Amino acid sequence: MSTKALSDMQALRVEEFRQRLKAKPTSTEQSTSKPPSEPYDDAKLLEFLKLHKFSVDEAHAHYTELENWRLENRIEETYMNVDCKSFNRATSLHGIWIGRRDRQGRPIHVWVLRNLDPAEIAAYLHDAAELKASHPHHCESPTAANAILFSTLLEYFKRFTIPICNAVPNRPDAQKPVVSGTSIVDISGVSIRQWWQLKDHINEASKLHAKYSPDTLDQSFVVGAPPFLPWLVGAVQKWFSPSMMDVTFLQNSDIKKKLLEYVDADDLPKRFGGNLDWDYGKDPVPDDEVTAILEKDGRKGWVDGPCVLEDGVRVPVGTVNGVKRYTVDI
Repeated sequence: MSTKALSDMQALRVEEFRQRLKAKPTSTEQSTSKPPSEPYDDAKLLEFLKLHKFSVDEAHAHYTELENWRLENRIEETYMNVDCKSFNRATSLHGIWIGRRDRQGRPIHVWVLRNLDPAEIAAYLHDAAELKASHPHHCESPTAANAILFSTLLEYFKRFTIPICNAVPNRPDAQKPVVSGTSIVDISGVSIRQWWQLKDHINEASKLHAKYSPDTLDQSFVVGAPPFLPWLVGAVQKWFSPSMMDVTFLQNSDIKKKLLEYVDADDLPKRFGGNLDWDYGKDPVPDDEVTAILEKDGRKGWVDGPCVLEDGVRVPVGTVNGVKRYTVDI
């Protein structure tokens, strides 16, 4: 991202933030000879600055805290070795990348709350407890078990989804790297009984995302709120912090028109008024440009489970029955 895309004040703060990080590298950067990908990218630094109203001191403290947390909990190692079944279950219970991008080139995630199954949530928490218990460094960590498993979803976003979106040729505003996504949260059809069954999981997911990956949050649309349940809108509003993202609540009559301002009709699922034949529970349906990147590895179509984009090529990682799928340098 060129600093020409920023205001003079923003560019000054970004550069000050970058120099602060170079002068005081995080534990992650000190511990490895391989620097993190684009560690001081303007767009990423700008997101942290926006979170803290352009206070370089606060942004630096937050950035450093998160990077050190990643090192202490060996998040990259955890992601490379996570059980694929556990990972896929966790993915199904949170926002899913549908393989499409919005008009700015950002990945589109969809979360349909009425499809969440309390039994699957219980299994997810069991998977998380097993993951924490299986590694000595996790056992000694004060980090909650579900936060460790949830972190693998954030790694997928950072090491696979975002690199793919940035690798698309002729993407919109190519000078500005994609660092965050657009989410559509569908709360239609959620009964009062189901809400009470799911609210703890939903609240926890929101807190984890805000705490461990606030820079990936950008824009969310909440659709399908029943007009006779105004309290539900109030409850959902508590999930989101205005400092982290723009949140728009859409009435049923406004959903299609508003979403098409941000998403092309061919990239918007039919359930929201678009043309895309995709629904919750199905594999993502990547567009032609994303498909071309994915299939450079010789495989056709979508590959589920954790993956990374290594030198522009998709590499499935994680384990199946304790056996690694592939090994790449982390």
